[in-house]
Formats: sequence, structure tokens, C-alpha cells
Amino acid sequence: MTASVRPESSGKNYNYLVKIFMDWCTNLSPPVDPFTAPITTVANFLAWVHSDRDLGQSAVASFRSAISKVHIGYNG
Repeated sequence: MTASVRPESSGKNYNYLVKIFMDWCTNLSPPVDPFTAPITTVANFLAWVHSDRDLGQSAVASFRSAISKVHIGYNG
């Protein structure tokens, strides 16, 4: 991920959030490419973040924004 696709102040946080999404995708059976994951996979991940990790709306929105910066087909 390059600095040109995300705010500098958010860069490290976005990288961390994207890494969590990437790990989650690769642990699915079968694994899913996080950069081309279907919208249903992204939605399931965001639901998991909210329910299983017990994170609030702001955290879910941060994950959504981070994913949109690296996902092919989404223009964050």
C-alpha cells in the first residue's frame, strides 16, 4: 500500500486493519483473495468484526475504509 492511496496519519492503522482482513480471508475454507473478495465476504468480515470482536460502529467503519483502499474494484 502506498502513501498516495491513504492519509498519512491513517497509514499505519490502515495497514494493520488490512492485515487483519487479509489474515481472515486466508483462513477461510476455501481461502479468499482479499484484494478481489466478493462483497458478501467483505460484509461477513465486517459483521465478524462487529460481533465476534465486539467492536463498535466507528471501528467497523475504519475497517471498511481500509479495505476500500486496497480492494480491486472499490474506489475508497
